Amino acid sequence: MTQRSTVRDVLSAEAHGIITASEFSNILQENRRNCLFCTPSSPKKILIETHNFFVTYDDSPLIEGHILIHSKEHYGCSGELPENLFKELLEIKDIVYSLVIELYGACSFYEHGRAGHCSISLDETLCEHFHLHALPLVEDISRDIATTHKDIELSSFSDVPKFFEQYDQYLLFEQGDIVHFYPVLTEIPSHFLRTVISEKIGQPERADWATAHDRDMVNSMKEKVKKVYVSDTVLG
Repeated sequence: MTQRSTVRDVLSAEAHGIITASEFSNILQENRRNCLFCTPSSPKKILIETHNFFVTYDDSPLIEGHILIHSKEHYGCSGELPENLFKELLEIKDIVYSLVIELYGACSFYEHGRAGHCSISLDETLCEHFHLHALPLVEDISRDIATTHKDIELSSFSDVPKFFEQYDQYLLFEQGDIVHFYPVLTEIPSHFLRTVISEKIGQPERADWATAHDRDMVNSMKEKVKKVYVSDTVLG
């Protein structure tokens, strides 16, 4: 099976469906009503669905191609996923990597492992629900994070549960073959890594996901998904 056919096997029916302005407005409203990771606020947000995970478009992408892998059940981070779910995560992570590389030529991952809440509902309830960011980031932010946090290089992403058990809260950044694990010993902002990345790419205004919504970026990626993974299948 080729990488492209593997991606096609798990693409959702609405992966390439363009989101209208009114639909996007409804999505943003629904995001605040409940945990936006337990149940995606629109079928058009779902890029990939597996038995235990969703891959969805980030409504506030740092750059075009920014997507999220998150569990259907409520777990706090990748490090605390049960073994069978973690194995499935590794498989979907490989598929996502292939997809982002195919569309943009680069792919990095980052995660707040129970370090900083990930969303706030209308009643101001803080939420921690596992989600791993994937995006075509070419800038290396590992040293920027290391200015305030100890940098532990893991042999692979598979080591995350072991180091989570040892250190608890963490930040994670993966680029190329290097997985950086940063134990978090004090409270940090919810969008700490977004801030580091947004400053690195020269767009500090994109640091706060609550205000950096961008429907055009989402739809642009959807169009690329359709061109690469859908259109030629239909024509063939």
